[in-house]
Amino acid sequence: MSPHLPPDPLGSVTPPPSRPARSGCATVLLGLLGFMLLVPGLCVLGIAALSSGQGAPSLDAFLGLLPLLTFLAMLFVGGILLIRAAFRG
Repeated sequence: MSPHLPPDPLGSVTPPPSRPARSGCATVLLGLLGFMLLVPGLCVLGIAALSSGQGAPSLDAFLGLLPLLTFLAMLFVGGILLIRAAFRG
C-alpha cells in the first residue's frame, strides 16, 4: 500500500466470477443455427444481384416485397449475431 493513497475501505476487491465454459457441442449447434439463418439473406442478395440487370422494378412491386425483404434481412443479421456469440464464448 502506498503511503500517499488512502486505505481502500472495501479491502481487496475480488474479480467477478467467470462464466462457465460452453460445451463444444453447443458451440457447433449455435454456429449451424446461425449459418441456417444466414442462408435466406444470402439468397436475397443473390436474387437482387440477378434481377438488377432486368431494369428497375416498379415502386408497387418493391413496396409489396418490402415486408418480406425486411424479415429476411433481420434473419440475416440474427444469424451473424448468433455466430458471433457462439464463437466468442
